[in-house]
Amino acid sequence: QEVLEEGDLNEARNFLEEELAVPSSLRGALDAALGGDAKALDAGDWQRALKKVWASKWTDRAVASRKQMKVPDKALYLAVLVQPV
Repeated sequence: QEVLEEGDLNEARNFLEEELAVPSSLRGALDAALGGDAKALDAGDWQRALKKVWASKWTDRAVASRKQMKVPDKALYLAVLVQPV
């Protein structure tokens, strides 16, 4: 939180992408949602991709857009759709 108050968005994005751990319970939930097709989760670095989505909330453009539209940071929630292809 204090990084955001200081305005260093790049540091916030790096923290989210490099240091934040994806909850271990998420893997089980994804396995269940994909019908046990765990090979879909093993292909590629889905955790890194997920953290990039989380970090996208703090890009310069996203923050500027929210400020322009007077949308508080706490009002923005991100979602990721996971489906087998």
